Amino acid sequence: MRKAALVIGLFILQATSPSFAVEQVDLTTPYDPDSRSTSYFKVKHIRYDAANKRFLIVLIGANNIELPFGYSGDGAVAFHNLLNRPHAARSRDWRALNKLIADGKLSGSISGSPD
Repeated sequence: MRKAALVIGLFILQATSPSFAVEQVDLTTPYDPDSRSTSYFKVKHIRYDAANKRFLIVLIGANNIELPFGYSGDGAVAFHNLLNRPHAARSRDWRALNKLIADGKLSGSISGSPD
């Protein structure tokens, strides 16, 4: 029982920890809410609630502009499975940003590297 709680706790810590990768989406058109502008977004954090099938990814851009995206149901499970697939050449953040672009939630290209 303790071992299961520890594993779940470590998963939650990892899934909600901020990302330090420098990969980013360079936007086709700058995002400009309330007269603040950013031309890029990076992954700030990713959260997955398996019990309720909810997935949240929060991006951060210049001027500390945060942009949240949520998925629920089967879409959340699919997003989670996509991020957990091992891929030697692509980081978790790259896969998340690429999924947001593929789903039409962002328009731009990915630049940078995870190192």
